[in-house]
Amino acid sequence: MQLKTLLTYFTIFVTLTNIGNAQNLPWQKAKLVKADSADFLLDGPWSILHSTLEKSDVLTPAGMPTFEWNVTIPPNILALWPSIEIGKKGFDFSGYDTLRFYIKGKADVDPIKLIFFLCDTSNGGWHQTLMPLSIGPEQWKQIDYPLNNAGPAQKIDRVHFFMCASDYSKGGSFQFHIGGFQLLKHTPTSEGIIVPDGAACKMSVTKYWSGLTKFIEKQPALSADFVIETGSRCAIEKSDLLQLRFRELFSGKVTEKTISPNFKAAPGSVSHFKADLPVEDLPGGFYIVTADLLRNGSSLLHGIVGSDQFYIMKKNEKPAYSALSARLGMAYMVEDIINGGTYAYTSMSLPNSYDPFKPSTYPQFKELYVACADKDTEQYEAAMGGLYFARLAFQKLNDDMRVKAVENLMKREAFFMMDSMQRPDGSIRHIVNENPKIVEDFNGSFEVIDNQVGEWLTAMSYGILALQDGPENDGFVRTMRQSCRRAVEYLVRHTKGESSNRVFVNDIIYFPNREPGREIMRRHYSQGGVDCTVYHPRTFSGVAFYTNVALLAGENVPDEWWQVMNNTIKWFDRKMNSDGWFDWQCGDKEESGCHTYLGNMYAGEAALHYYLAAREAGRHNDAEFAAKVAKRAFRYLTDSCTSEGTRWTAPTDLWVGPYCYWLLELYRREIAEDAVLAEFQKNSRDFWVGRKWRDFFRDRHHETTGANDELCSRGSESGSLTIAALAFPAIYLMTETQPDWKWPITIK
Repeated sequence: MQLKTLLTYFTIFVTLTNIGNAQNLPWQKAKLVKADSADFLLDGPWSILHSTLEKSDVLTPAGMPTFEWNVTIPPNILALWPSIEIGKKGFDFSGYDTLRFYIKGKADVDPIKLIFFLCDTSNGGWHQTLMPLSIGPEQWKQIDYPLNNAGPAQKIDRVHFFMCASDYSKGGSFQFHIGGFQLLKHTPTSEGIIVPDGAACKMSVTKYWSGLTKFIEKQPALSADFVIETGSRCAIEKSDLLQLRFRELFSGKVTEKTISPNFKAAPGSVSHFKADLPVEDLPGGFYIVTADLLRNGSSLLHGIVGSDQFYIMKKNEKPAYSALSARLGMAYMVEDIINGGTYAYTSMSLPNSYDPFKPSTYPQFKELYVACADKDTEQYEAAMGGLYFARLAFQKLNDDMRVKAVENLMKREAFFMMDSMQRPDGSIRHIVNENPKIVEDFNGSFEVIDNQVGEWLTAMSYGILALQDGPENDGFVRTMRQSCRRAVEYLVRHTKGESSNRVFVNDIIYFPNREPGREIMRRHYSQGGVDCTVYHPRTFSGVAFYTNVALLAGENVPDEWWQVMNNTIKWFDRKMNSDGWFDWQCGDKEESGCHTYLGNMYAGEAALHYYLAAREAGRHNDAEFAAKVAKRAFRYLTDSCTSEGTRWTAPTDLWVGPYCYWLLELYRREIAEDAVLAEFQKNSRDFWVGRKWRDFFRDRHHETTGANDELCSRGSESGSLTIAALAFPAIYLMTETQPDWKWPITIK
C-alpha cells in the first residue's frame, strides 16, 4: 500500500571527491592488480602425519606444479587426523589479500573432504579460520583463501591441511594433487557495474557503535549520510530529485516522499553529502528506507539505490516492548525473500545499497549481506520458539498488527520447513542451502541426523500452537500436523534397542549426491572420540512436544509412541549421574565445554514436554516420573554444572540465555515452583535489564558512562539462532502485565 507523496527541500552539505579515492563501496567488485607465485610452499618443508607426500608431474589447469598427498584411513578409527603442515617459517604475506591454490582429489569412498587453514602469530596469538573443502572426484577446484582469516598475515607460522577420520567410519583411501599457489592483491572497482549514463547510491542512518537507530514518533527529521558515484557520462543536476520509500515491515505499508538534494556532481566522481529525511508523520514501527535518484521520473540508479533500517517507538513505549519489536524487525531482515526460510548468519547492519525487498536486485543485496546461507533445523528450533513467545506477548498486549506480523513470518518459515527440508519418508535434511559458498559446498550431498529431526518437530510444534487459533489457518495447520506425524513415525522406526527397550537416540545417515539411492552406513553420533549423548534428548523432545500438540488437536497417539517415550525417560533417569549430569562421558571440555549445560538443558526440555503430554493424556504416573527427571536435569544447571573447569552461571548470551530462560519459566509455571530456578533466571534478567536492553538493539554505548562497550555474547550476531532473543522481552512483558500467566498448554 502506498501513502502520500511529499516534495520537501532540505539543506544538503556536499563534498565531491575524485573517483580514484572511492574505496570499498558496496556495489564495487574486487579487481586483481597483482599476482605473484607462491610455489615456495611446494618445497615446504612439510611435516607429514598418517600420510605420504611427494612431488608430482601433474599440473594445475593453469599449468603450475603440484604435489601428491596420499591418505589411508583405517576403518573404525575415529580419533585420527592425517595432516601435512609447514610450521614456524614466518612467511610475510602482508601486501596481499588472498592465497590461491588448486586441488583435485579421488577416493574409494564419498565424500572427499579436508580442511585448510593458515595461522598468523604476528600479535602473539593465533589468528585463523578453518576452511572446509569438498572436492569433486577428478575435478580441479580453485580455492581462494582470504588472508584476513589469518589476521595481519605478517607472520604465517602454519600452513595446514588435515582430514578427520571420524568422517569415514568404514575407512578409505584418498589421493590429492595440490599446487598452483599464488599470492593475490585486489582493489575495488565499479567498472562494468555502474552504467556510463547512471549512478549508484549508498545511504546510512546508522552509526556503528549506536546499533539500530531508534527514536520516538513525531521526530521531524532523521539525518542520513549519502555517497553517490556517477558513471563516466552521468552528471548529477540540481533539478534531480531523491525519492524515498519507507517500508514498515509489520504492516507492509509503503510511504513515498521526494526531496530535492539540490547539488551537482561531475561524471566519474564520488559525492558525499548529508540530508534530513522527513519522518515526522511516520507511525511507530520497523522501517526499511530506500533512496532513488530521479530525473524526469526515471531512475538514474538502475537498482543500486541507497538503503538502511530504523525503528520508531510509540509515545510512552516500554523499553521491553521496544526491544521485542526491534528484534522482530531484525528477524524479518534475515528472511530469504526468494527461496524462503531464514539465513544462519547475516551482517549486523545492512550494506546500505540495494533494496532488500526488490527481487531483481536481491542477489546483489544477498551477496553483500548474507554471511552464511545455511538453513539449519537447530536454528529454526530456536527461532520458532522465540517467535512463539513474541506472539504470546503481543497478544496479551492487544497489539493485533504485531501478532499478525509474527504469525506471517512463522507461517512462511513453516512452509519452507515442510517444502524444502522434509523428505518423503518423513526424515529431515539437516541443512538446506540453495546457494552455498565454497566453505559450505558439499556438492549437494546432505545428512539426516535424528536430533535434527527432533529439532524440526519442536520448531513445527511452536508454529502449530501459534497458528491454530486462526480459522483462516485451519488447512495449513492440518498440513503441518500431517508433516509432523510423518517425522515422528520416521524417528520411531529408527529407535535403538530390543523390542520393549527401544529408545530415541541420535544417529546420522549421510547421503552422497553422486550416487542416488546409496547411503553411507548409519552411524551413531560421536564427538571427541567418545559415544556422545548430548543431543539425544532433542530427538525425544521433538516427539514429546508434538505428541502434546496432537493430543490437544484430538488426534490419536499410538501406543508405540508412548512405549518408546516411556523407555527413553527411564533411560535418561538411569543415565544421569547422582548430581543430574546427563552427557558426563564427554567431560566438561568438549566443544568449548558446552556439552555440560546443553545436554542437561535438552534433557530437561524433553522431560518437560513428556510431562505435558502425559498429563494431557491422563497418564499421571508417567507425568510424575517425567517431572522428577526434568527437575534433576534443570537443577544440575543451577547447582553443579561446570564448563571447562569453571562453574557455569546463568547464561546471558542471546541464544542459550533466552532458551534456558523460557524452559525454566515453563517448568516453574507448569510443573512446580522452584526458588533456585527462579533465582537463576533473575541473574539473567538483572543482566539484560540492568544494561537497559542495549544488547537487543546492538547498542555498544555503556549504560552508565556512554563509552564504547562490548555487547553480550551473540549480541552482535544476526541470523536465525538469535531470533530466540525475542523470548526474553516477551516473557518479561507478559509477567509484568499478568504475573500469574499460564502457558496455553494446560489440562482440558
